[in-house]
Amino acid sequence: MNLSHDRDERAARIALTEAAAPQDLPIPPGTSAAELVAAMADLAGSGVQLSKLFTRVLDYDGHRALDEGWKAGARYIIPTDAEWPQALAGLGNHTLLGLWVRGDARLDDATKKAIAMAGSMAASDYGRYAAMHLSGELAQLGYNVIAAASGPGSSIGEAALHGCGASGGNPIGILSGGITGRATPPVQRMRGSILDDGGLLVSSYGPGTLTSLSKTVQRTNLMAALSQAVTLVEGHGPKWEVAARAAERLDRPLLAVPGPITSLLSDLPNELIRQGRARAVLSATNIAARAATRP
Repeated sequence: MNLSHDRDERAARIALTEAAAPQDLPIPPGTSAAELVAAMADLAGSGVQLSKLFTRVLDYDGHRALDEGWKAGARYIIPTDAEWPQALAGLGNHTLLGLWVRGDARLDDATKKAIAMAGSMAASDYGRYAAMHLSGELAQLGYNVIAAASGPGSSIGEAALHGCGASGGNPIGILSGGITGRATPPVQRMRGSILDDGGLLVSSYGPGTLTSLSKTVQRTNLMAALSQAVTLVEGHGPKWEVAARAAERLDRPLLAVPGPITSLLSDLPNELIRQGRARAVLSATNIAARAATRP
């Protein structure tokens, strides 16, 4: 392998990801990302006025991002790497150019048996207990748990990741912002615990990239894609419909934890069950059984 070309390819993919969504600037068949970025640079050098999108690509220093990530213990994997999970091939228009990963485990191994768990950032005591209990049981059944690692200590994601790690699993925390960067002390402690438990932190974005609403949606899509099933613990309103739609679009079994009819946070899980879109979860064995139906 030409290591210089390999590094150029990774740097180009990083720049393209930071500048645009994959569907806005796709890599033409038979062309590498490095060749696409080099062609942009040639156009700029010839005096052609580039679009703002092309300019953003050329202004982003992917090589510097690789160095910063490496210093922070992060690696950038791309679809040609052995560590790349094959499950990500089904993302369609949301296809990823690469992923940043922190942690000792291999992402492909850690996601061979993994369940995505989504839910409110401000969960109830009931929701947090359910997420932690189910995640612990799943870990004992040999499943890792994938959840958002960007929320506060009261989030479903934090409870799920803690439950998985405390029971011997490898929690997989998905970030909506950069693989490293500013975070509140509780979130920093949560991410440190994930790594201490032998888990992984994963992001589409490089060091220092700020989160946004669109990146939060991308995070949810990635959680679903990496999993064998998606479980919604608590959620209210259109924001949490994203998790359900991601599961349905990617053909992942969708499950939901039923909750009190008096709780606003249980509105969506209860409604998904009522509509027949999601199976009710009474135990981790329910989740494992549904996950096993995927080929």
